Amino acid sequence: ALRISTEQHDEVLRRRLAEKSQALAEAMEQIREGTYGVCRECGCRIPLRRLEALPTATLCVTCQAQRETALAA
Repeated sequence: ALRISTEQHDEVLRRRLAEKSQALAEAMEQIREGTYGVCRECGCRIPLRRLEALPTATLCVTCQAQRETALAA
C-alpha cells in the first residue's frame, strides 16, 4: 500500500512539474511575441502585482474570477 501511495504521489508531482514547465515555456513565447502580460480573454494588461505573484498568469484577475465562478457552477 505504501509503494502504491508513493507511486501515486510521484505521478502527481511529475504531472505538476510538466504543467509548470509548459506554462513557463508559454510565458517565454509570449515574451518573444510581445504579448506577455496581456489577458487572453479581454485583452487588458494583467497587473504587475499579479504577474509578480504568478508569472505564468494568462488571465487578468477579473477574467480568472469569472472562469472560476463558471467552473464552480
